[in-house]
Amino acid sequence: MQVQDYCEYLTDFLGVLSHGRLPVAGAAYLHNAVDRDVVDLYQRQPTALSRIFTGQRRGQFLDYLRSHLAPAPGAAAADRFLTRSVRPSRHLLSYAKAELKDRAHFTLLDEQRLAYELVLHDVQRARSADRKSVVVVSGGPGSGVAARPVPLRRQ
Repeated sequence: MQVQDYCEYLTDFLGVLSHGRLPVAGAAYLHNAVDRDVVDLYQRQPTALSRIFTGQRRGQFLDYLRSHLAPAPGAAAADRFLTRSVRPSRHLLSYAKAELKDRAHFTLLDEQRLAYELVLHDVQRARSADRKSVVVVSGGPGSGVAARPVPLRRQ
């Protein structure tokens, strides 16, 4: 399950992987385990995003890797992958939007409300100006002690 979650995380945050042109596959290689040690894990049906191999199945794992990895060196592809931008998670943004919109679970106090309003105002201003913006909120978790917009400088 954890391997599948990592695959979904990567496709969600990396646009280059989300379009399906570069298929994502996942596998866990439990090199110190034998099948009888992890029999419960084998009860789960393998998927493209989640396969399990034990040390006992090392040959199958190597075959799996050969079938999913190109025979040529991948340095150029790795460089392209590492330089791609990371985007906000669609699921996280939807969840955060719903939570903030309803706000039934959160009662904001004094400086927390001020921090919230400052962030909301700065997001609206950045959206209308079609530019990025940063707001720093400092203080302990949940305190919202201080918030201030930080101007972005081009490097």
